[in-house]
Amino acid sequence: MYDNGSLIGKCPTVEIEIADTVIPCLLDTGSMVSTISESFYNKHLLNIPIVREKLITLRAANGLEIPYVGYIECEIFMRSINKRLDGMGILIVKDTQDKRDVPGILGMNIIQECRELFKEKFGP
Repeated sequence: MYDNGSLIGKCPTVEIEIADTVIPCLLDTGSMVSTISESFYNKHLLNIPIVREKLITLRAANGLEIPYVGYIECEIFMRSINKRLDGMGILIVKDTQDKRDVPGILGMNIIQECRELFKEKFGP
C-alpha cells in the first residue's frame, strides 16, 4: 500500500487578473507558454480578441500536440506579488475531457518577467 501524499505532490497555484477577471493558474516552470482553457475564455474573456494564427506547434511532455485556437495579448495583474505586466501572450487551449481544477497555466513566458518577486514570495 502506498501513501498518496508521497506519490502525488500539490501543485503551486497563483491568481492572476485579466480584464477584472480572476484566473487561478498552476505555476509551471516546465512550461514555456502560458495557457487558459477555451471554455474559460468563452465564459469570461470574449471581449479580448483572439489572434487566430497558428504561430507554434505546442507539444506536451509526452510529445503529443496540444491543440489551441489562438492566443490573446493582454495586461495581466499578478495578485500574489502585486505586479502589472503589459502585452503578455496567453494561448487559448482546446478543452480536454480531464478538466483541471484550475483553468490556467502560468508558464515561463510570464514567470520570467517577475522571477525575483516569485522567489521572494515562494522561495527558490
